[in-house]
Amino acid sequence: MLPNMHPADELSLVRSEMRKLRAREAVLRKGFLNGKLPRDGTIARVDLMVQRRRLLQRDRLPPEIANNPKYWQLRESQVVTVEDRSIEWEEDPGLDDLMVIEPFEG
Repeated sequence: MLPNMHPADELSLVRSEMRKLRAREAVLRKGFLNGKLPRDGTIARVDLMVQRRRLLQRDRLPPEIANNPKYWQLRESQVVTVEDRSIEWEEDPGLDDLMVIEPFEG
């Protein structure tokens, strides 16, 4: 946890950094795949391989199977979303330029 940062704000910051890292990863990946980047580094080597997997084409299933609930399973998962409120902070003249938030002790 970053000092003096609310956990919701920290999660937003972490996800922002992750987006930047994924974008950088995509650039590097493309460079390795098209052979424009060297694959041997000082502490790591990049290997290229092909993976294959089978994929069910659901649209080709007969309707009596595709639409029959006995062939389907419902799965649920918990999802955590973050709403970036920084624009609201910038537009609110009542907020100070510097906001101090006490460490969250959850």
